[in-house]
Amino acid sequence: MFGKNKIALPSITSFMDLFYRQFEDPNIQKLIVAGTIYTIFCLWGSTSPTVEGDDSKAGKDDGRSPEYEALTIFTGVALSTLICAW
Repeated sequence: MFGKNKIALPSITSFMDLFYRQFEDPNIQKLIVAGTIYTIFCLWGSTSPTVEGDDSKAGKDDGRSPEYEALTIFTGVALSTLICAW
């Protein structure tokens, strides 16, 4: 007469939906753009500049790796989105 007695189950959001929602955050989008631009500049300017007339640094690496900074940005974004979606 009144129907079946059932408990309404809540809808469960999948992990991938939660993960993709993290990329809607403007801060995450800005970090992805900044990391991409930084990577492009690192690849484009991979040679170290030398001062005119100063051949002591010509062809030598100064020990800094700017690629690691771009990798750090992307690692931070990945960890942030994974932890928040968990």
